[in-house]
Amino acid sequence: MALTKRQEQILAAIVDSYISTGEPIGSGAISGELAVSSATVRNEMAVLSAQGYIEQPHTSAGRVPSEKGYRYYVDHLLGTYDAGEDMRYDAETFFENVSGSHDDILRAAVGKLAEISGFTAVASLPYDERASVTNMQLVPLGHHSALVVVAMSTGVVKSKICRPVPELGVDDARLFYRIADSSFVGKGIDELSAAGIQGTIAALGEKMFVIAPFVIAVYDLVRESFKKDVIVGGLSSLVSKRTYDVDMDALASYMQNSVRLARMLDSCKGELTVRIGHENTDRELSRSGLILSKYKVGGRNVGSLGIIGPVRMDYSKLIPCVRLFSAVVNGILSDSDPTLINI
Repeated sequence: MALTKRQEQILAAIVDSYISTGEPIGSGAISGELAVSSATVRNEMAVLSAQGYIEQPHTSAGRVPSEKGYRYYVDHLLGTYDAGEDMRYDAETFFENVSGSHDDILRAAVGKLAEISGFTAVASLPYDERASVTNMQLVPLGHHSALVVVAMSTGVVKSKICRPVPELGVDDARLFYRIADSSFVGKGIDELSAAGIQGTIAALGEKMFVIAPFVIAVYDLVRESFKKDVIVGGLSSLVSKRTYDVDMDALASYMQNSVRLARMLDSCKGELTVRIGHENTDRELSRSGLILSKYKVGGRNVGSLGIIGPVRMDYSKLIPCVRLFSAVVNGILSDSDPTLINI
């Protein structure tokens, strides 16, 4: 059932007040704010309570929003989630001083989001099941070692040092690049197999002992690129919140379980996801609020970035903040060319 304009104003006042103070609010305080009588506010609050949008913690207390009330507030009362010029300037200024790999960019974003929100920030590293190898490089480090670098279409770059017994020559490097072009570049994980790599190595003949370590390294790096991984920041700040009514040990353990956390982030399919309380299917998050936004590389959604905190979080501030950071990260990662690798 749709709420009336006055009911929406009262619900918004209750949510805003509770987010700000953590205390129930009574009809008297709302009537002064909205310039209507206390009796009118009490009647409307009774309707909102009967419909499940607000709750009364104690008989003599004022009202607080329910999960249903927060949901209505987020869906109908927050407008277009505009970040504003000041927040936009601060984010752009912050990222001007951030450089490095995709992981470095995301770690910086997570750290800053945790700092701004005072809660835990999370990000999933770029992942796309349709990703493919875009480029590889072999960088000699000495007579008997070299760095193998693999770049994926998601922008992920992985590297590994190999130390073959024989000395690596120019002809050996050329052979490596021929194998790279024919066996790896342009291929995804479903086109590569251990058996296929073994066949490639067997065909090397006398060059097997020189080139095999690099071929195996490339295969391992490609497989590693398809592992779903998560960055978490600000966990200590979150578990220190005295007003956060959750099992902190269980929540901290959940946040450190990269497999479960990655699965949860992957389940958020929309461009923007806001889950409130029991909308989170994982038990450890049933008293938490979640704000996530997708970021892209090459026009494809490849990861999520956002905040996990108490249900009583400032959605009007944090939703625009998460969307803004996701957009800036999206721009930085999409501007980087995974076919060009700088060592």
